[in-house]
Amino acid sequence: MKRFKNILLAFMFIGVFYNAVWAVAPALEFSVDKTSITIGERLTLTIRAVLADGNFIITPRTDVHAGLWRIVNASAAQVSQSPNTFVIEYLLTTFVTSESLLLPAFQIFYSDSAGNISSFFANSQISVYVESLILNDENFEGIRGAKPMQTLATPTWIVMLLTLFTALFMFFVVWPFSKFLYKRYIFKPKPANPQEDARKAINMLLLETVGDDDAHALFRAIDSGARNINYSTYYFRLSEILRNYIDAKYKTGTILLGGDILYKEVEKIIDANLNTEGNTAQVKQSVVDFITVSEDVKYAGTIPDAQAAKNAFNTVKALVEKL
Repeated sequence: MKRFKNILLAFMFIGVFYNAVWAVAPALEFSVDKTSITIGERLTLTIRAVLADGNFIITPRTDVHAGLWRIVNASAAQVSQSPNTFVIEYLLTTFVTSESLLLPAFQIFYSDSAGNISSFFANSQISVYVESLILNDENFEGIRGAKPMQTLATPTWIVMLLTLFTALFMFFVVWPFSKFLYKRYIFKPKPANPQEDARKAINMLLLETVGDDDAHALFRAIDSGARNINYSTYYFRLSEILRNYIDAKYKTGTILLGGDILYKEVEKIIDANLNTEGNTAQVKQSVVDFITVSEDVKYAGTIPDAQAAKNAFNTVKALVEKL
């Protein structure tokens, strides 16, 4: 008996809930002004809703998501002859083609006399045919006043002649003129300065050898017999500085020369360009001594005495400054 009472109470609760839900669910009617449109064309979805006494529709929003459709405008109005009936209109458009594009469902909000806001979903289940704007007729007969398209044929020989003329104009006029403008106004090569480059190379040699760009630091290291001086590298770098300087300034090709041939080239330059009041014979002899000791150190592995090592540096530096 107790179980029978529980079942009866459950059925009564379900019945009350069912009646309460369907008592507030509005009656809906749907209609559209057209079921076939082209892309971008607009249609109107009309929803007639019958609400309970004292309820009224809140103006629908247009900024809600509507799937493949776009809401252009939305409105709600109360039917004067029937106070409980409201007409909701959605102005819709779409930009996709479809043989059966389903209209979106909308959540519609309404309020009762006490100000409580509720909502219901309006799903029309109406499909619309959406076609593209491409005309099917070849001659555009669907457009009033339009004429068939005409193709203007250009003779092949004219096209070939114009192409040849354009190529020749580019090669003989545009390309040389662009090179002139580039060299004249854009590319400005830095003028070569062999003496400044040789000075920088000498300072770099000092830094690499003794860690100081002061020649006195080099001389002190040589006099003290410092073992960290690699004389083979030291003389090689001095010879390289001298050859590069003479070749860059006088264009003699001495960059690859050595020994007696290098001395003969340097001797000619000393006779023609020595910028000193001293004895040229003494300068030549210092070059001979430098080249002789340099060859022995670089290729025979001999260790020069301190004075010869200092004279080698002074000779190269003097030639860079005076020649």
